[in-house]
Amino acid sequence: GQNYGLAVMFLRRRGIDIDGRGKRLLYASFILSYGLTFLALHAGAPASHYAPVSFDATAIHFLPLGLAPDWGRAALVVVAIAYGATSLLAIGVMLRRGRLADLGPTLTLMGLQALWFSVPLLLRTWGMDTGLEPWESPDGTYYFLWIATGHAAQYLWITSYYARREGGPASAQPPLRYFAKVLVAGSAIWTLPSLLFAPGMLGTLSFDGGLAVLIGSAVNLHHFILDGAIWKLRDGRVARILLRSREPDPAAPIRVKGPRIAPLVWTVGALCLAIQLGSKLETDLRLRNALLEDDAPTARAALERLRRVGRDSAQARIALGRSLERRGDRSGALREYERSLVLRDSAAAWARVAGVRSAAEDWEGVALAYARAVELAPDQGSLHYELGRTLLRLDRPLEAHDAFARAAELDPGRGIYETMRERAARAAETPDAL
Repeated sequence: GQNYGLAVMFLRRRGIDIDGRGKRLLYASFILSYGLTFLALHAGAPASHYAPVSFDATAIHFLPLGLAPDWGRAALVVVAIAYGATSLLAIGVMLRRGRLADLGPTLTLMGLQALWFSVPLLLRTWGMDTGLEPWESPDGTYYFLWIATGHAAQYLWITSYYARREGGPASAQPPLRYFAKVLVAGSAIWTLPSLLFAPGMLGTLSFDGGLAVLIGSAVNLHHFILDGAIWKLRDGRVARILLRSREPDPAAPIRVKGPRIAPLVWTVGALCLAIQLGSKLETDLRLRNALLEDDAPTARAALERLRRVGRDSAQARIALGRSLERRGDRSGALREYERSLVLRDSAAAWARVAGVRSAAEDWEGVALAYARAVELAPDQGSLHYELGRTLLRLDRPLEAHDAFARAAELDPGRGIYETMRERAARAAETPDAL
């Protein structure tokens, strides 16, 4: 919908006024492009193929509608044909109304929509190997950041251009000042919620365990609502800025100056920008390198600094615990695993807790830890297997048999699972069999 509004704006600014039929064809082209994504996501394709981050390690999961794959593929073919037809027809209508040079911005926008979304989606869905990057990226996420960067540049260009053209506040300001305003405003929008809802303040969800996705969702909802108001061009004031020549608006409200809060806003924005940049450097340089080099003290210090700005990480706590285990510090490792569990209750953390307790021969504790891990990840055969082994040590063969049976059911290719199931069955019948 936003790209359609931009396409019409470009046409009108070049003096091309297409009729209702042409607009409907153009709008259908963009809507059908989204239809392709909708069908791919809800008819069997993994959501991570179309997302900027992997959701495997978070508490946030994509729930598809579960459309039948065969039906989805058939519908995808129909929508793809309709998308191609409406796009070509819309281009034909525009060519009859204006010169090719005047259609350049609109055709570029349509081409980018196809290049970055429609074409790679269809190639990936039908398993076609082009050998071209970034279309052949394993998850399809490789080019997402380029799209986001281009999207941001598009907004900066449009808003700064029209602010100067219409004589707004930005018209007398250098471009860098306007860019700085946008940067600190965006930093505040993304940073303040993570500070307010950071673990230990108003919530328990870690930044990498779902809080970042939640903030992104809230920011994008605001973004979509704003786009809906702007690009439908139904508001007279918006239309006068984007489509019509500059004229004084007698109905415009008179602005009354209020208390100056600009210094406070700039200060908050600058602090948020510093937190954004600092936490990025802390995560990508200090923490990541420390974990790679098994430098547990540096990693722990980096995590503590990140915790203070709402960027604590359940995954990094597990990695730090493993580093401490390799150094022989089991109590320190257990402490980090427990901190990870406070941030996010995960099967991976419980499995590590079980490993530490196993080294201390606390078999009851091991069984409890593996039981919780199985609850959180019931489809992992290895967890059922480890739970079964622990239950055998505790002389609970009937429960062990059930655990081994489930492991064998989930992973029938692992012969050891079936072997252990039979052993547990014999032990249940004859206790001395253990």
